[in-house]
Amino acid sequence: MNESKRTEWDVVVVGGGPGGALAAKKCAEAGLATLVLEKRQMPRDKCCTGMVMAEWGQEIVQREFGDYPDWVEDKTIYLAGYALHIPDAETRTLNINTPTTWRHTLDTWMCECAQKAGAEVWDRARLVDLSQEGSSCLLEIKLEDSSIELSADFVIGADGSHSVVRQLIWPEFKPLMRHGYRVCFETQVDLAADRFNMFPSGLTDIFFVHQKGDETYLEGVAADGKLDETIEEARAYLVQNHGLDPDIEPAWRDGCAVQLASPALWSGDFRPAKDNILLIGDAGGANAPISGEGLAMALKTGVDAASAIVESKQGKHSAQETYLHHIDHIISVFGEISRDGACMLTALESGDADRFSQAMMASWDRSLNAFHGDID
Repeated sequence: MNESKRTEWDVVVVGGGPGGALAAKKCAEAGLATLVLEKRQMPRDKCCTGMVMAEWGQEIVQREFGDYPDWVEDKTIYLAGYALHIPDAETRTLNINTPTTWRHTLDTWMCECAQKAGAEVWDRARLVDLSQEGSSCLLEIKLEDSSIELSADFVIGADGSHSVVRQLIWPEFKPLMRHGYRVCFETQVDLAADRFNMFPSGLTDIFFVHQKGDETYLEGVAADGKLDETIEEARAYLVQNHGLDPDIEPAWRDGCAVQLASPALWSGDFRPAKDNILLIGDAGGANAPISGEGLAMALKTGVDAASAIVESKQGKHSAQETYLHHIDHIISVFGEISRDGACMLTALESGDADRFSQAMMASWDRSLNAFHGDID
């Protein structure tokens, strides 16, 4: 996908996920020379449900990209929503029509849309160094068999939880991390196939199960040093309670880094914009509290970053000022979600499983619908 060796750009977007692709598309549509850098060869998969969990996020996809093309649609399953399973409590459901697909198709399609808008996409292009010199951003890029130096007026860091952009520009910020996992079993289990099934243990430990065709996916997060133990506990629970064959071996397994909400973001100690360098999605800590919704937040912050850059190019406001204004609104909503979620602790401490189940589902509902009607 490396089309040219142009070295001067208006905008360089680091990361070819949905947020980065949308930010690049919006910048290119505004007439800005825009480059997307993706460190892996496209198409590439990621450890992710492939779900745009919030309906407002799905509205962004529809508005900005349109319908899924056939080659994405053919690999997409539509879930009716969520089911919360807590021992000694009734199973609660939350009805949100939710497409779940694969990141190797979703991200490739969105990057192709950015290219059609005029952006270039370079894959196998790894950011090595980034600095600011006056009004320019200087980037050192490692390609497959060579290195190249680029300059850009603006840089958008859309490179996920382990963001290289963030590490280079905000080295003092150390986000809270856990290990994400995804385990595929080539079988079905005794759970609703049209639901994203949630199994919490207390407030912080939770695993998820959903089915795609004849395959069952076990997903969740684990603390340092407890990855295998956490996966085994979840597998054993499914064997005991939902008919998973005790002798079946996983067809495959993968993982990723998962960034947790950071107190530094809430306190204002970490601000995801510095001059003309902006962080979006997980790179900027913008994953929704409670639900951990990431794709919709990446899309929303991608739009916000692109808008801030376009306004800055027009001489209206600095990109940092405009973007942080948008981020402050998001952080305010995140704070409301977190405060509303305090009801879960009270319910858990009561010892009433059904009360806890009700509080958790209400908190997920609040988290997933927080930006409904607020997508412009």
